[in-house]
Amino acid sequence: MSIKSTDNQYIAHTYKRFDIAVVKGSGALCWDDNGKKYIDMTSGIGVNAFGYSDPLWAQAVAEQAFRLGVNVIYYAFEEYYSRHYGGDDRK
Repeated sequence: MSIKSTDNQYIAHTYKRFDIAVVKGSGALCWDDNGKKYIDMTSGIGVNAFGYSDPLWAQAVAEQAFRLGVNVIYYAFEEYYSRHYGGDDRK
């Protein structure tokens, strides 16, 4: 399943999204799954101010993950629930 179809199926769309799937980034630049490059001049919920792939930020996150890892499994949970219980009856 693609990034976009998984997002459309399992995530509540509480705000408008751009129709791209960002797969990598560096500083203010990011690339979509077709290789197109963008200058990211937006912000989001819970993002950092260092741009994509900042080495000091990445190192700090990696060190913290080894000390106290936390898993965010929204996609995995929703997909698992749907597959094993026939859909999301909570809606």
